[in-house]
Amino acid sequence: MNRKTNKAFIVELLALFALLIMVITVITVISIRTRSESMKAKELSEAVLCAQNTAEITAPAADGQEAAGLIEQMDGAEDVSLAGGFVSFLLAPTKADRYRVTVEVELDPGETGIFTTKRINVYAGEKQEGEPLYTMESGNFIKDGEEMP
Repeated sequence: MNRKTNKAFIVELLALFALLIMVITVITVISIRTRSESMKAKELSEAVLCAQNTAEITAPAADGQEAAGLIEQMDGAEDVSLAGGFVSFLLAPTKADRYRVTVEVELDPGETGIFTTKRINVYAGEKQEGEPLYTMESGNFIKDGEEMP
């Protein structure tokens, strides 16, 4: 009778040990996924911030040339290049992270003024590859004879 009790105890101990291993595995997987999602969220938040800052700084620009000039004065902006109405530059909000930001300026002249549309794309890393992390569009209307503030 004493032997049966020992076998039952050992079987129960093994079952509890297997359950403990499964719980530890699940907690580890959740922790790894949480870390990964946290990194993606941080990257997206920084991309949104880069796009917002770029939109605010380039708001008075009526064309790509003016936008490039304003971007060159921006803190953290490097490697500013202009091709037509398309401005591309590197932005480093932190020392570790760098984003490639592009600004496309489109002009739509009307009878009473010009409507400018700016499409801002933010890419991870220094190269403009793949899908952008974040895209923002903004627009301004400039009446004839009026200057942007």
